[in-house]
Amino acid sequence: MVLRRLLPLIPPIVVPLVALVLVAGPAPSSTAATRPTVRVALSATDVAAGTTVTATARVRGGAARQRVSLQRRTGSTWTKVVTRRLPRKGAGTVRFPVTAVPGTTTYRVVLARRGGTPGRRGTPFSVTGRTSGGPVAPERPSTRLASHRSTGATTGDDKSTDPSISADGRYVVFESFAADLLPGGDNGYGQVYLWDRATDGLTLVSHRADGTPGAGQSLHPAISADGRYVAFQSSAGLGGLPPSGSPELWRWDRQQDSLARLTSGSLDGQGVLLPAISADGSAVAFVSGSTNVGPGAGAPGADDVFLWRAPSTLVLVSHGVGNANGASAYPAISADGHHVAFESKASNLVAAPGGQEDTNARSDVFLWDDAMISTSEPILVSTDKTGLNAATGGGQGAFWPSVSADGDLVAYETDATNVLPQTDWETTKDVFVWNRDTPATQVLVSRATNPGTNGNTSAFNPTMSADGSRIVFMARPDDLTGTGTFIVSPMLWTRATGQFTNLSPGLAATDPDGATISVTLAASGSYAAFSTIATNLVAGVSDTNATEDVYVHGPLG
Repeated sequence: MVLRRLLPLIPPIVVPLVALVLVAGPAPSSTAATRPTVRVALSATDVAAGTTVTATARVRGGAARQRVSLQRRTGSTWTKVVTRRLPRKGAGTVRFPVTAVPGTTTYRVVLARRGGTPGRRGTPFSVTGRTSGGPVAPERPSTRLASHRSTGATTGDDKSTDPSISADGRYVVFESFAADLLPGGDNGYGQVYLWDRATDGLTLVSHRADGTPGAGQSLHPAISADGRYVAFQSSAGLGGLPPSGSPELWRWDRQQDSLARLTSGSLDGQGVLLPAISADGSAVAFVSGSTNVGPGAGAPGADDVFLWRAPSTLVLVSHGVGNANGASAYPAISADGHHVAFESKASNLVAAPGGQEDTNARSDVFLWDDAMISTSEPILVSTDKTGLNAATGGGQGAFWPSVSADGDLVAYETDATNVLPQTDWETTKDVFVWNRDTPATQVLVSRATNPGTNGNTSAFNPTMSADGSRIVFMARPDDLTGTGTFIVSPMLWTRATGQFTNLSPGLAATDPDGATISVTLAASGSYAAFSTIATNLVAGVSDTNATEDVYVHGPLG
């Protein structure tokens, strides 16, 4: 998900991944069952057909002789390819040879349950076998307009924003109030569209059975990493179903061009807001203040975070030992759907004696694990330097989490001043990365030109790649690099180098003439999508709507 709150305007096609982090880490609290960790490293992901690559599964916390299997997906069915056993209790390495066939094949590693030791399904990963001779020429980095009319060189006549991007950067979904992106208009409501990078074509996602735009607001789309599913909220009657009084949770299948309503169709109150979708589309986290969304509704009269899991399970996420005493919002979901990070104003989510404490009376960021039961606590992420207490010093708190594929890392924004051992004298927001293994040692992402200080202006709304090696967020380039514009821009931080890259350069290396409003990063870290009011990013584009449009930049070097 990307930016969905008002912000002040302050004065490559697929890049191979060497390693994919697949599965969840240890339990979030002493009251939750311990879950093993499985990490899979691939020797290659994009090779000539017939080449054998190695998937190395490293297991921590398993049982001796526990079965580990490699499975292949065909349609919606998973087929076992081969099974191995862990050599010893607690840790072990299992190697699977994978022979690439023409096209892209999806696999996953599954750790079977053994006695009292839990099992785990890994996040799917893909191996592509190429049949053409010689290497494929790499795509040159570029910025392209996604929210355009059929001509491809003219923006819509109204706002397009809130993009979400598939892992390989090919598909981008966004909401738009423009009436002229496709024939037939928008019926006067926000609609959800999909842009295909390969064809430069647009598809209406939020459509009725006859293909026309839905007569109701359809907003906040989120696309699965594999590009097949799009989750969004809508009160319109779509796919042949009647309209609803409040926004419901919908999922669109790109391959089938089919729509499914995942909630009841009769939610009270505000209905569903802000969905976030897992890598394969089988799980969707969302916000709702409705009293009839599902079992276990939490904070009375306030928003809660829920998780929908295929085919029809609904779980309350925003709880502690009891119901939350404050509103929760802005969920982010791990690739496998087993972890959800969210922000909450509740003060009683962590309260166990001798554990973490939340007494700052501010919004904080938490991490939920599906191993939790109704009497378990989530993990408090936005802590001070001790890793135990909610961070303080800022007037607002912590917001906008983004979680890595395995749930071990969480990036977020905060105006707290005691996250690090050294005091941050600025009370503007900064971006940090929290690590589940070392919660008391957080990484400051938004460092200013002086590496010993935080930025002097706000940095906010981070999104991280699946492995956490790259993070995009919004900030002023001149503050972070000492050069460039004072206008808020999409900034890329690369962990390996600590360097920043401005992703919205104007033409001829000039500064953009307008601020960025939202930004998001593909799970591969190879492409970023953002909305901006700038008009000078792409040559030949006619942009006269004086509002946001959606652009894509990449591949990122």
